[in-house]
Amino acid sequence: MRFLEDRASTFSAAQVIEEDEMNNRGNLFTWLIVIMVLLGLNIGSWSFCNMVFGHPEHPFSYGLLTKLEKLDPLKGFTSTAVPGGKFRSAKDLYTEAYPFKRAQLRAYNGILKRNYLWNYKERSPATFIYGAYIVEEIRALTETDLFPKGIVITATAYKFPDAKVELILPTAEPVEVANQYKIGDTLEIGKSSMAAAVINAEKGGPDDPMKFTAVPLITKSSNGNDLPYKTTSGETLLLRTPEWLNID
Repeated sequence: MRFLEDRASTFSAAQVIEEDEMNNRGNLFTWLIVIMVLLGLNIGSWSFCNMVFGHPEHPFSYGLLTKLEKLDPLKGFTSTAVPGGKFRSAKDLYTEAYPFKRAQLRAYNGILKRNYLWNYKERSPATFIYGAYIVEEIRALTETDLFPKGIVITATAYKFPDAKVELILPTAEPVEVANQYKIGDTLEIGKSSMAAAVINAEKGGPDDPMKFTAVPLITKSSNGNDLPYKTTSGETLLLRTPEWLNID
């Protein structure tokens, strides 16, 4: 009888040990799952933050950053405080950007846009365009445009028809375009007077010219007021950089 009792006790102890081992393995598996989930959440959170803060040019990121007040309003500069950068002719920009494949051009445009949206703080230098252009089209900006007020002029580079510029002139108030420019006028984009920063490059078909969208960074006079800008007709526009854009 004592032998049977000892044997039963041994079996009971072995069963308890086996159950403990199973429980330990179960707990270890559970903790492993928890750690993997937390690690995944951490990586996902990091990726999400990197996407939002690193790409303010995307509509979702821009909307979230503005709501959280993590993005400074856009600002205009005076001629003495304009960010540093390289001034390029339309031909130079064309030579640089035309060979880009679609993905490369998308990345190039992303850099141009986010540098502008960050007011060029601790970012790559601005890319400026300058030169003489022949006006082809002019229209008023509306609330559905990226810049809600002002005018936009489309013009072809003088003696280089493979490149066009789409110059945005933002203003504080809506503008009538009838007397500002005429088709065929010469549009002069100066260096020190405008500092027109390129924010997009667009390539159409094989035989289409490239179009570079630019906006002046110099929109403030030395006293901080809106900068007067004279058109070819002699009319005066008061340039003002909007604090926020219609990224959608």
